[in-house]
Amino acid sequence: MRTGARKRRRAGGGAGLLAAATWAAAAAAAQTAPATPEQVIVSWINYNAGNQTLIQHGQTIPFPPTGVSSRTSIAVVVMNRGVGPASLTEIAVSGDSFDVNQIPILPATITGGGELRFNVVFTPTEGLEYVGRLSLTVAGAQRSFLLRGAGTKAVLSIEAADGALLQPGSTILFPNTAAGVGRAIQRLRLRNTGNAETVVGNIQVSGSSFTMLDAPGLPLPMRPGDAVQFGIQFSPREVGDLLGQLRIDTVQYALSGRGTGPDLAMYLTFDGIRLPLRANVPAVVPNTDVGSRRVFAIEVDNTGDETGFVAAVSVGGDGFSLSREARFPLPVRPGETARVEAAFAPLATGVVTGSLVVHDRTFTMIGVGSEPPPLPPVAITGAPARAEVLEQPAIGLELQEPYPYELTGRIVLTFSTETFIDDPAVQFINGSRTAEFRVPAGSTAAVFGAALRSIRMQTGSIAGTITLVAAISVGRFDLTRSSPPVATVEIPAGPPVLRGATLVAKSSKAFDLVVRGAAPSRTVERFEFTLTPAPGVRLQTSTVRVNVAAQFDAWYRSADSRPFGSQFTLVVPFELSSDFSVIQSIEVRAFNALGGSAARRVIVAAE
Repeated sequence: MRTGARKRRRAGGGAGLLAAATWAAAAAAAQTAPATPEQVIVSWINYNAGNQTLIQHGQTIPFPPTGVSSRTSIAVVVMNRGVGPASLTEIAVSGDSFDVNQIPILPATITGGGELRFNVVFTPTEGLEYVGRLSLTVAGAQRSFLLRGAGTKAVLSIEAADGALLQPGSTILFPNTAAGVGRAIQRLRLRNTGNAETVVGNIQVSGSSFTMLDAPGLPLPMRPGDAVQFGIQFSPREVGDLLGQLRIDTVQYALSGRGTGPDLAMYLTFDGIRLPLRANVPAVVPNTDVGSRRVFAIEVDNTGDETGFVAAVSVGGDGFSLSREARFPLPVRPGETARVEAAFAPLATGVVTGSLVVHDRTFTMIGVGSEPPPLPPVAITGAPARAEVLEQPAIGLELQEPYPYELTGRIVLTFSTETFIDDPAVQFINGSRTAEFRVPAGSTAAVFGAALRSIRMQTGSIAGTITLVAAISVGRFDLTRSSPPVATVEIPAGPPVLRGATLVAKSSKAFDLVVRGAAPSRTVERFEFTLTPAPGVRLQTSTVRVNVAAQFDAWYRSADSRPFGSQFTLVVPFELSSDFSVIQSIEVRAFNALGGSAARRVIVAAE
């Protein structure tokens, strides 16, 4: 309850509303037979209700409940019931939040049967009860009236679970909570501790780590003494001090908590540069020559307050790989850095998109393969310009100068026949017409297989041209796409070539002579057999000629002959009139239109 200083109005004072003023006036010349105090009555009128109430000295003028900073006016009416005039010489008001306005100039004369009015104004500043006093001096007598009013105000207060009152603008603290997994809840009570009803239109929690629980429905009317409960949950997503805000209409409270645990930050490092890894920003590795290998590292810093663990690190994409294996999970203590090395070795030119997974986070990797240095002059070695049938030259490949990166390649063999028949025997010793090789970085010689510097090639048995073409790449970039190394080997057409002759005895007077050979032109016309008798023996016939053109023509036209190229096996039976020991040896030659073969000698009987 509040009271306050007295405010007076006396004769000689100014007119109108005077805050904290004193009014006084000296009575003017009195008329004959002035009114007596008993003939002057006082009443008040509540403007809101419209009722006029008489009031006696010492009684109370009540003001209706008035909102803080609002104002309520009550009219005071001084009436003269007498015939003569009555003089009003003083109006005084005391008490906080009470004042007067629309008062007359004092002294004021109230004629017989007349009245005078002024206002008493109540303007509360707090939600409290107020007491004041109104004093009048009229017709020479002083009258006093009690003024009573109440300021009304809704006061919203926040109470913690233990009942402690939280002042507006203060901070609501949450206990340290494990980031990413923990949560802490503060239960709060919103109470209207004022003496007026209000409507709450907004209750809002902001801050990514803070959420409201059991939020009341809005708008929320609250009478004096009403209370509602709700909660605020702190679920830190990161390590460190985290802030938020609770807002209830225009009143604000700060929210504060700390997320604890490891805080892992990932970086890509190369050439002394350290770039942070971000989920939506590609990590770019500098341009790298195809064939070369750029090493980079993935580093993980722990800026938190507990040891963290990196569950795994992996890279994917063409050319991306880990340089060395690491043991996972990888512990990272607070303030320390874990490091895993990786590499980018592009296999082709252009942009390469890969992926990097560190623990539970995935990042996009981008690398660019740039064109490697040009290849120095290259030669296919060991390939003769001209070769005979059924030879096996050793084929190799040499660079004129060492190349800085490892090379891979292959030599592809093709055969152009002169007989319209391909020869499957024209191939490398690996059974294929392709021989793969590599050239170690800094070397000049190709390596076939594990460590061979050359690979054998079969020339076959058919006349034609063997073409060797080398394709050399670094990664998947073909360095020889415009001018590949080439070598050719000619297998000339010519007379038949005899590879061997064997005697197979059938009886003492009969044997078969088995002749093996090849005819590059796939033609054989005849065979000549020259018999050398044993010492002291004279043979009736020493030379035997056998025409085989028809048989060989039929053989070479048949499909059965194609897997053998031009190779053949001829079995010639011999029957003698006496024991074949009379023959010491037999020489065999084969002929076609291009000439005769070298002779093959078969020993029949020991000399």
